Amino acid sequence: MGVAEMRSGTAQAEQERELAAWVRQARRGVRGPDRRGRVLAVSGGKGGVGKSSLSLNLGLALRERGRRVLLVDCDAGLGSLDILLGLAPSRNVGDVLRGRCALEEALLVGPLGLRLLPAATAPDDGGEAGAGWTELVERLRLDADVVLLDARAGLGRGVDAVLGVADEVLVVTTPEPTALADAYATLKTLHLEGRTRSAGVVVNMTRDHQEAQGVFGALTSVCRVYLDWEPVYLGCIPWDCAMPRAVREQWPLLLSNAQAPAARAVRLLAAEVTRWAAARAEGVPG
Repeated sequence: MGVAEMRSGTAQAEQERELAAWVRQARRGVRGPDRRGRVLAVSGGKGGVGKSSLSLNLGLALRERGRRVLLVDCDAGLGSLDILLGLAPSRNVGDVLRGRCALEEALLVGPLGLRLLPAATAPDDGGEAGAGWTELVERLRLDADVVLLDARAGLGRGVDAVLGVADEVLVVTTPEPTALADAYATLKTLHLEGRTRSAGVVVNMTRDHQEAQGVFGALTSVCRVYLDWEPVYLGCIPWDCAMPRAVREQWPLLLSNAQAPAARAVRLLAAEVTRWAAARAEGVPG
């Protein structure tokens, strides 16, 4: 039996207890404005920028800070969050949106009580562009402090719908020129939709803070010239060989190597995102 299988097996009882508790709470109808969580979308213009690994580890870092987090994989047909956790879902967000199962039947509970709604298995079954998607997200935010949406790469109708329901959008880029160009395209779309205050940038896979600042500076310069606007800088995650190893082992970096440089950086990012979202919720600039 492999490492992932053993971890999955020992966590099964805990997952069932966590999910049962969540279902009981949902059925009691615990609601109210003070329980309405923030919806945070993690987006990257292109694939390969580490968006899904970052979403997963950010969700766990927020859980460590005591937040109730619900992670939604929005990459219909190409979802990977369940794989990164070594889980095998029988239901997914597509089944919920199409009415084939109840929400609680599709939810999985991962480490630290992180709840996951897996991606639809068919590209045309995600349903993010429909009215049901907006209703689902509004329902999720009533039972979580943070609903974390892992958007698919690129742009298009489905991605626009995912970003459209988010209170804040994290645009992930790397120092690669192609990643920067696609990050700018995402920021431009948000700007044209009047979402300038809700867009923040994370530079992933950097050599150091100096390189990250240079990358963000270049991105900001283009936004300033062509959009007359500057996005918010939220932080950077260094390139860390422990991250791909965690992906291979199907166990999140924050748990497999808590003191790795990338793990420490994700925790700093979680703190900054929490501050940023709280400030925006209170109407404070920045």
